[in-house]
Amino acid sequence: MGSRTKLALGLLGSALFLGLLGDELFRATPLGLNVPLWIVALCAVLVALSRWGGAPLIGTRRWMIPTLVLFAALVVWRDSTWLVALDLFAIVVAENVYNIDGLGKSGWSEVRRTPAKDWSDRSTMRAIVMPAFSRALNAVRPEMGPTDLLISPEGAFRFFFPGRVEQSFPNTCENLERFRVFVLLTDEGSKRYMEDFLKVSGEPSFWVACRAPRLEQLTDGSEGYAVFRVES
Repeated sequence: MGSRTKLALGLLGSALFLGLLGDELFRATPLGLNVPLWIVALCAVLVALSRWGGAPLIGTRRWMIPTLVLFAALVVWRDSTWLVALDLFAIVVAENVYNIDGLGKSGWSEVRRTPAKDWSDRSTMRAIVMPAFSRALNAVRPEMGPTDLLISPEGAFRFFFPGRVEQSFPNTCENLERFRVFVLLTDEGSKRYMEDFLKVSGEPSFWVACRAPRLEQLTDGSEGYAVFRVES
């Protein structure tokens, strides 16, 4: 059984477990101790699946777990409709906080130092919010003609080249033939996915050695993006 199949079965089993547990805890039962019990089970499943899938909860994401458990526990604190409603709202916010908290202290400090008149400048703000992606985009843009295609697991490129981006991982050099630019993600999670599931190296050195087609490496990948020009 392959790693991808095992992960899919793990997701299916986790969904079934949480569904059955939720039915048992919440069916005809007022909100109370059942909320933190289910949230603890959810957090355990999230941690297990993230480790199993090769994308552990690191950085700001790991704070999602204690925050979820804290606000879930507050539901038991008092029998108040308003308090319960606020706690449930806090749980929803906490569960999604990592989607908005990606700047860190340095990023927000840079935003505060940026003059207000530049907040509407897309290039300026993109360089602050997504500095590594912004530099990769600067390397990609000169290579892309009006009809050229790009392949990358990074979906953000679709906003800049609509209709000309295939968001996927290649698993052979031949997969790159019809594209002009290939952007490889070099983070550990992406490398592990390529090696464990696609059985292909996630190292830039592997791809720059392609001969059919030949690739020219434009960025070294140290910031998470290795940009390649695909030679025709």
